[in-house]
Amino acid sequence: PASGAWSVELLAPWMIVIGILIHTAVPPFSSWITDAYSESSVVGMLFLSAFSTHSFVFILMLLFPGNQFLMFIGLGMVFYGIIYAAFENHMLRMLMFSVVSQTGLMITAIGIGSKLALSGVAVFAFSHILCIVLLVMTAGSVIFMTGKHHYTELGGLHRSMKVTTFCAIIGALTVLAFPLTAGFSSRSIITAAAHSERFQVIWYLLAVASAGYFIACRFKISLVCLLS
Repeated sequence: PASGAWSVELLAPWMIVIGILIHTAVPPFSSWITDAYSESSVVGMLFLSAFSTHSFVFILMLLFPGNQFLMFIGLGMVFYGIIYAAFENHMLRMLMFSVVSQTGLMITAIGIGSKLALSGVAVFAFSHILCIVLLVMTAGSVIFMTGKHHYTELGGLHRSMKVTTFCAIIGALTVLAFPLTAGFSSRSIITAAAHSERFQVIWYLLAVASAGYFIACRFKISLVCLLS
């Protein structure tokens, strides 16, 4: 429906949205994405992480914008992904926890449902596709060159893999929403939408989440052990 609302008596819309949320890795159904994607080939992971999950976010945006319970589901995904990404040692699994977190941010904006919020979802989805592809490719380069998958097994690669180092820095800055990056503009649109719709608690939680991305970013830069 155009309003994004539905009657609680109707079962079909709930079944549809539950199916979409499972596919977008809503906890506690998120382990499949980290287990399946990280065990695929790097090329396969590129297409899965970039297009599969984001396609269902687009469907959710078209069918159910403005349903406010999505805000709380999305925020749960945001913090779940940040915490697990911060403590994950496996490169590809860490990136998938990051996908869960970033997807949660988009679902939060869909729950806000205003035109500004939905515009932020569109911009954020496009920038995140480019960002996650870049980070997965840098991880794939490291795995191809070293045969290792864990941060603790690597070190000093910035001296021998300068192009990969540069790409990892760009990807990390985008995830951090550094000024002049697409991550900065898209995340700013979403937080501005929360403020303009007077969802002050959501706005504060998004601000806390932005600080949390700095923690996870350390591990994204460690993707090639740039500063080791």
